[in-house]
Amino acid sequence: MDASQLKSCLYDCEVYHQHPNRSRIVPVSIVLFDLDLAELPELQANARLFSHNSFNVYAFRDADHLDLSRQDLRSNLEAWLAEQGQPLSPGAGIRLVTYRVFWDTFSIPSASTSFLVERFTPGRGGGLQHPSSLKPWLIACHESPGFFHLRVQTHFYVSPFTSLETEFDFRIRFPGDRIEIHIDDVEAGEPICSSWIRGERKGPLTDARLFGMRSGFRC
Repeated sequence: MDASQLKSCLYDCEVYHQHPNRSRIVPVSIVLFDLDLAELPELQANARLFSHNSFNVYAFRDADHLDLSRQDLRSNLEAWLAEQGQPLSPGAGIRLVTYRVFWDTFSIPSASTSFLVERFTPGRGGGLQHPSSLKPWLIACHESPGFFHLRVQTHFYVSPFTSLETEFDFRIRFPGDRIEIHIDDVEAGEPICSSWIRGERKGPLTDARLFGMRSGFRC
């Protein structure tokens, strides 16, 4: 299948971190992949710079994500959602927004890899997975069309400067022409660190676009 016919795409993004005692915000440029898990074989066949479960410049590995000792990532996610009382309907599509370049997996402080699950049309559900702990959280429904919100206690140390009482406050817009993921670290009701990702859709995964993203030339 031609790349232009696939749902999977790239987002050209900037990551921001802001601490209350620091006025300067320095953005970091990254590329996010919005991958339809059913399209992984076609994506690997169409782009030499991208591979599934093998080394490459851009590599997607099931082992980087939710692992419940099932056959593959989709089976793991289906099992986990069933455990949460949110089983997937037959034939439901699964999209994963993620990042991996060589050995570097997307794991900015207090941010997360995001499972975006197309449960049915027009309703959608979403989930979150923190990369350092592989701890998933579920956002079972949206507060408003295309907008998801969840506040949850971490129960682990996000950094040496936070406590076990730290909460994550997630605000996510379902990706379309743009993507936005906003995460606050909250203690005693006050944000102690804010992190967010904002970006624009840049079309399907092709070698030309992947090379352009990595070298700094936007295609």
